[in-house]
Amino acid sequence: MLPAENQSMSLFNELKKRNVFRVGIAYVVSAWVIAQVVELVLDSIEAPAWVMQALLLGLGLGFIAALIIAWAYELTPEGIKKEKDVLRDDSITSITAKKLDYITLAGVLLVVALFTYQQLKPADDNQPTDVVLQDSATLINKENTQQQKPIASEPQVIAEVSNKSIAVLPFSNMANNPENEPFTVGLHDDLLTHLSKISALKVISRTSVMEYKDTTKNIKDIAKELGVANVLEGGVQRSGNQIRLNVQLIDADTDEHLWAEIYDRELTTTNIFNIQTEVSKEIAKALKAQLTPAENKSIETAPTDNLEAYDAYLAARQLIEKRKSEPLKQALVLFKKASELDPNYALAYAGQALTLHLLGNYSDLRKENVSEQIESLIDKAIEINPLLAEAHAIKGTHFADQGKIKEAEASFKLSIGLNPNLAETYHFYGHMLRNIRPAESLTLHRKAVELDPLSNIILANLGWVLMAINNQEEALDTFKKLHKLNPEFTAGLQGIAWVNDVLGNYAQAIIHQAKGINLDPNNVGIVSWLLSHYFDIGDATAAQNELGKVKKIVPYHPSYRYPEAVLKMLSGEYQAAQQGLLKALEDDPENKSIKRNIAQFSILNGDCELSVQMWRSVAPEMFLEDYLLYGNNMLTEIELVWCLNQMGQKQTADQLLEKILLYSNKIGKANQSSQFYQAAILAVQNKSKEAAEAYAKVIASKRTRDWYWIDHLPYYAEMRKEPVFIKARKQLMQDLAEQRAFLAAYRAKENSL
Repeated sequence: MLPAENQSMSLFNELKKRNVFRVGIAYVVSAWVIAQVVELVLDSIEAPAWVMQALLLGLGLGFIAALIIAWAYELTPEGIKKEKDVLRDDSITSITAKKLDYITLAGVLLVVALFTYQQLKPADDNQPTDVVLQDSATLINKENTQQQKPIASEPQVIAEVSNKSIAVLPFSNMANNPENEPFTVGLHDDLLTHLSKISALKVISRTSVMEYKDTTKNIKDIAKELGVANVLEGGVQRSGNQIRLNVQLIDADTDEHLWAEIYDRELTTTNIFNIQTEVSKEIAKALKAQLTPAENKSIETAPTDNLEAYDAYLAARQLIEKRKSEPLKQALVLFKKASELDPNYALAYAGQALTLHLLGNYSDLRKENVSEQIESLIDKAIEINPLLAEAHAIKGTHFADQGKIKEAEASFKLSIGLNPNLAETYHFYGHMLRNIRPAESLTLHRKAVELDPLSNIILANLGWVLMAINNQEEALDTFKKLHKLNPEFTAGLQGIAWVNDVLGNYAQAIIHQAKGINLDPNNVGIVSWLLSHYFDIGDATAAQNELGKVKKIVPYHPSYRYPEAVLKMLSGEYQAAQQGLLKALEDDPENKSIKRNIAQFSILNGDCELSVQMWRSVAPEMFLEDYLLYGNNMLTEIELVWCLNQMGQKQTADQLLEKILLYSNKIGKANQSSQFYQAAILAVQNKSKEAAEAYAKVIASKRTRDWYWIDHLPYYAEMRKEPVFIKARKQLMQDLAEQRAFLAAYRAKENSL
């Protein structure tokens, strides 16, 4: 018997002689080329994924077969023979080896050619745009420190429009009966909901397509404005217990009708939802969009079998789009009616939860008073339908209101997974991240705008996040566009006001904010914004008068607390300001907003222990070593340094200061806010002259929002004595006086018209 080593060498030589290695290499190279070519073909004809999977399985099995054949058989001039039947002198394995080498070389050249083609070909514009389901840490691959730097407007790259994108234009009321209009609008809305569940499609949201109701624009122009390749038109006729839906799918570029159908059915909820399901599937088929089994099941499930409940729900959905207090209250009544008519109508419960949340933003309703009710409604909706994307979206928003960021993100991501075309989820998610991860928030808002490019509220929040990343120019353009699209929507004017405030144009801020308040006088919560502008322009008397006016309408509202405390501070009544807030906390002991105010105003009295106590209660994470600094909490951290030093905790204060200095260096001095932070940092370090020079730069820039705090905060006491500061402050007072004179002249002119 041969030694083991010799046996191994003998087997190796035999494999080599029979060209088994060459066959294996040639097969692998050839199989790779085949797979790449077939993949390109399958992509172009949009074949299902299982076809490629089957090919790869076949190629894998073929590799094993090729090796077995190479071992057991040999190619001879007379054809293929078993290896044992070929005489050694007749063997042509050396010639076969050369042929295999040529085949392998040719295959390698093809591999190189295909690889080069794939690297140079244009990116696939039809790939899914939803990146939000990735871990949030990889969504924006930049450090949070970059988020505070001024970000220039992003270049508007016009990408090729996906051929799986669609806008469903508002259906026409073919009967011309006004009573049928809500039903017509609602049917259109529900079809959009059906289509949005298909992840392979990009579906423009309702609020944007509704802008084209009764439009005279042609299909091509509409598609270009909305960024889609296809448009669906339709008409609805409702007569007695019969319904007719006439729809046609059009290729916007060629004006070719891809598909059309007329549906005549008896008017029942079952038939309505069946029509919507059929239309959705036909559109997906026409656009070659694959439905997953879960999507197929979702669009086939009717949310209610009660026609009256369905009508009430549709009417409520149309009302909440207005984002005003009275329409929202009417919507709540209709959502409740829908759930009473059908206790298993999950969407109706989700609608109630969303409306209560919105009323907390657009009326005098205190959100904390209905928190448990909102939570109960969300739980009910999810209990009925665990896969309802709308319910998980509002659940995420409710978690965000409670400061439960991780839980909120999980809910938002689940909602996106269930319905990747639901613009409001990206909108709510981005809104939550605005002051936490602004750059990521911007990505989410841009995705929401892509799906709903003409939505009032989404455009408004895009403007707010642009302000958060210090891109005031694009923010102002966004708010102006919003106001032009819908002059009655108050957020456009409010946004214009706040950008002007940030830029130091306080008179313009007051003018635009007042116009916004006049459009929605019942929304007393935003009156505090107007008061802030008055504080910034140096007119505490006007702020006091405006507060008195609104108190005649609504005697008490949580938004009054802060301006009332500021008015006391401006008159030197620091103790009264603090006591007023402590009294409010007794009435509402869990209110985080009040605790933040107490933490801030306690410093005026030198009561650092109370300030630190409040911050530990409202944001304990701020005291952790790995807590991440960002623009909106940096001033708080600076004040904590001062308080900790006052309390004799110098080591802790120094550690926190070191973290602040590192962060300050990262955001650089280009950011206007950083100049203000620099002054505060230097002031708490008792470097009064340097602090005064830094703040003089802030005043020179005219971006002096909240300047009045400098006159009262104790850690600025030495800085206020510096000649540089005294001179700069005098210039500031002159500028504010000029702005007040301009405002008075403007009002006199307005009153004379």
